[in-house]
Amino acid sequence: MVRHTAALGGAVVPGAAADLLVLDYARMAADVLPAAADELDIVLARARKEYVHQLMVDGKIIVDQGVLRSVDLATIEAELLAQARVAWPGAASSIGLRTRYRNALGDLYRCGHHRTAPTA
Repeated sequence: MVRHTAALGGAVVPGAAADLLVLDYARMAADVLPAAADELDIVLARARKEYVHQLMVDGKIIVDQGVLRSVDLATIEAELLAQARVAWPGAASSIGLRTRYRNALGDLYRCGHHRTAPTA
Protein backbone atom coordinates (compact mmCIF):
# COMPACT_ATOMS: atom_id res chain seq x y z
CA MET A 1 0.00 0.00 0.00
CA VAL A 2 1.29 3.49 -0.86
CA ARG A 3 -0.03 6.24 1.38
CA HIS A 4 0.80 9.85 2.11
CA THR A 5 2.68 10.36 -1.20
CA ALA A 6 1.02 13.71 -1.88
CA ALA A 7 1.98 14.99 1.55
CA LEU A 8 5.60 13.93 0.98
CA GLY A 9 5.72 15.43 -2.52
CA GLY A 10 6.66 12.23 -4.31
CA ALA A 11 5.32 10.18 -7.15
CA VAL A 12 6.20 6.77 -8.55
CA VAL A 13 6.33 7.01 -12.34
CA PRO A 14 7.97 4.81 -14.98
CA GLY A 15 11.46 5.95 -15.98
CA ALA A 16 12.01 8.24 -12.99
CA ALA A 17 14.93 7.63 -10.64
CA ALA A 18 13.43 6.90 -7.27
CA ASP A 19 14.25 6.45 -3.62
CA LEU A 20 11.95 3.69 -2.38
CA LEU A 21 11.82 1.66 0.79
CA VAL A 22 9.71 -1.50 0.82
CA LEU A 23 8.98 -2.85 4.29
CA ASP A 24 7.43 -6.17 5.26
CA TYR A 25 4.44 -4.50 6.89
CA ALA A 26 2.62 -7.79 7.55
CA ARG A 27 5.48 -8.99 9.78
CA MET A 28 5.92 -5.58 11.36
CA ALA A 29 2.26 -5.34 12.34
CA ALA A 30 1.51 -9.02 12.93
CA ASP A 31 0.32 -8.36 16.49
CA VAL A 32 -1.80 -5.29 15.67
CA LEU A 33 -5.55 -5.62 15.27
CA PRO A 34 -6.84 -4.32 11.94
CA ALA A 35 -7.75 -0.60 12.14
CA ALA A 36 -6.42 -0.41 15.72
CA ALA A 37 -3.55 1.87 14.74
CA ASP A 38 -2.58 4.08 11.83
CA GLU A 39 -0.18 2.40 9.40
CA LEU A 40 2.20 5.37 9.46
CA ASP A 41 2.34 5.26 13.27
CA ILE A 42 3.21 1.56 13.12
CA VAL A 43 5.96 2.14 10.54
CA LEU A 44 7.45 5.04 12.51
CA ALA A 45 7.38 3.12 15.78
CA ARG A 46 8.46 -0.31 14.57
CA ALA A 47 10.48 -0.10 11.36
CA ARG A 48 13.83 -1.86 11.82
CA LYS A 49 16.35 -3.42 9.49
CA GLU A 50 14.84 -6.90 9.70
CA TYR A 51 11.66 -5.57 8.05
CA VAL A 52 13.48 -4.02 5.05
CA HIS A 53 12.49 -6.02 1.99
CA GLN A 54 13.92 -3.68 -0.64
CA LEU A 55 15.70 -0.33 -0.72
CA MET A 56 16.23 1.63 -3.90
CA VAL A 57 18.25 4.86 -3.97
CA ASP A 58 18.28 7.00 -7.11
CA GLY A 59 16.86 4.04 -9.02
CA LYS A 60 19.61 1.64 -7.91
CA ILE A 61 18.73 -1.38 -5.79
CA ILE A 62 20.73 -1.35 -2.57
CA VAL A 63 18.83 -4.01 -0.59
CA ASP A 64 16.86 -6.80 -2.23
CA GLN A 65 15.00 -9.58 -0.42
CA GLY A 66 16.48 -8.17 2.80
CA VAL A 67 20.08 -8.65 1.59
CA LEU A 68 22.56 -5.83 1.00
CA ARG A 69 23.40 -6.01 -2.71
CA SER A 70 25.27 -2.98 -3.98
CA VAL A 71 27.14 -1.12 -1.28
CA ASP A 72 30.88 -1.15 -0.73
CA LEU A 73 30.92 -1.10 3.08
CA ALA A 74 34.68 -0.55 3.34
CA THR A 75 34.47 2.53 1.11
CA ILE A 76 31.54 3.94 3.08
CA GLU A 77 33.29 3.37 6.41
CA ALA A 78 36.46 5.06 5.12
CA GLU A 79 34.47 8.05 3.86
CA LEU A 80 32.56 8.37 7.16
CA LEU A 81 35.81 8.22 9.11
CA ALA A 82 37.35 10.91 6.89
CA GLN A 83 34.30 13.13 7.35
CA ALA A 84 34.36 12.56 11.12
CA ARG A 85 38.02 13.58 11.30
CA VAL A 86 37.23 16.84 9.50
CA ALA A 87 34.15 17.50 11.64
CA TRP A 88 35.91 16.75 14.95
CA PRO A 89 39.56 17.79 14.76
CA GLY A 90 40.00 17.27 18.53
CA ALA A 91 39.21 13.56 18.25
CA ALA A 92 42.87 12.53 18.18
CA SER A 93 43.51 14.15 21.57
CA SER A 94 40.75 12.08 23.19
CA ILE A 95 41.95 8.67 21.97
CA GLY A 96 43.62 7.83 25.31
CA LEU A 97 40.49 8.70 27.28
CA ARG A 98 38.25 6.73 24.91
CA THR A 99 40.57 3.70 25.08
CA ARG A 100 40.58 3.75 28.90
CA TYR A 101 36.78 4.14 28.94
CA ARG A 102 36.28 1.27 26.47
CA ASN A 103 38.66 -0.98 28.47
CA ALA A 104 36.93 -0.14 31.76
CA LEU A 105 33.51 -0.95 30.28
CA GLY A 106 34.88 -4.22 28.92
CA ASP A 107 36.22 -5.13 32.36
CA LEU A 108 32.88 -4.28 33.97
CA TYR A 109 30.91 -6.52 31.61
CA ARG A 110 33.44 -9.37 31.63
CA CYS A 111 33.41 -9.67 35.42
CA GLY A 112 29.61 -9.47 35.64
CA HIS A 113 29.38 -6.43 37.95
CA HIS A 114 26.74 -4.92 35.69
CA ARG A 115 24.37 -7.68 36.85
CA THR A 116 24.68 -7.03 40.57
CA ALA A 117 22.77 -4.36 42.44
CA PRO A 118 24.88 -1.84 44.33
CA THR A 119 24.85 -2.16 48.10
CA ALA A 120 24.25 0.83 50.32
